Amino acid sequence: QNRVPLVCTQKYNVIPILAKCLVWNIDDSNADIHHNDDTRRITCLTLNQLSLPFQNKKVMGFGNGSHALLENLKHVIYLRLPETYLCCICLMNMTYLESTIDPILNTPDPFAVNDTLTLRSVSKRPNNIDPKDWNKFPSAVRMPASRAPSPLKGYHTRGSTKPIIHIDDSRSLLRSVESLIQDHRPFLQSKVLSVEGEAIRWSIGLLRNLTRKEAHCNIIARTEIPFLILSLLVTTPHPLIRWSKDSVEVMSLSVLKNMASQESTRCLLKACNAIEVIQRLDNERERLGLSLNTAAIIAALQ
Repeated sequence: QNRVPLVCTQKYNVIPILAKCLVWNIDDSNADIHHNDDTRRITCLTLNQLSLPFQNKKVMGFGNGSHALLENLKHVIYLRLPETYLCCICLMNMTYLESTIDPILNTPDPFAVNDTLTLRSVSKRPNNIDPKDWNKFPSAVRMPASRAPSPLKGYHTRGSTKPIIHIDDSRSLLRSVESLIQDHRPFLQSKVLSVEGEAIRWSIGLLRNLTRKEAHCNIIARTEIPFLILSLLVTTPHPLIRWSKDSVEVMSLSVLKNMASQESTRCLLKACNAIEVIQRLDNERERLGLSLNTAAIIAALQ
């Protein structure tokens, strides 16, 4: 009952303060100093609680201090601080309100560097990928977090004040999530719960919400994220019967289901043999008598 007044009334001004606490004691010029920080952790836990009520989501996405909040949440994710998974949860909570997705994807990073990544275009990806050979997937190059910050330029389109989504910027949310999944995948093979594994899990949960619209699916299809999500399903060490509602595997299936339902991104999933991968899972699901999204994905792809 206290969460809504803290965010939705003028009596308190907690969002701008919490936004500043997210980047407290961060020095981009020295990536080695980033360590466990109780202030940042408590801030993230507080934001996660505040982002749960429906009334708060819009204020946190569009109200006073929202711009700094979104910038700083994404900056923590880019730097892969231990609190990355908590920032992903906060953004996931906010994106249950669909109108917050655009500001979350569009908000530039004030710490961003003016470097352009050399990215492989979608047309250069292999048309037929063997699911047994996932390690050959192309992945985007990630700029090191220790690069010196400089002002962001050219973020708006010419003749327009509306921001555009720069997936060619290594500090953008989608590129940060893409490189995070790519680099942290080995942690999912361990039986030990880790902040790296949790960062992947909740970034997938965030992607589940970001793929509800075709326009956003099209943007995600320009990254390696669909390939990486399929690879998580192929290499998972967990048996199907242990997949829970908020597991990496079940949330990955939700992302694929959303993308398979859009005609523009359906071809991409077919090109990487998604049907074969999902069909194997569906056969196992049917044998065990479980309920998963596999049949719906297959129906959408055929």
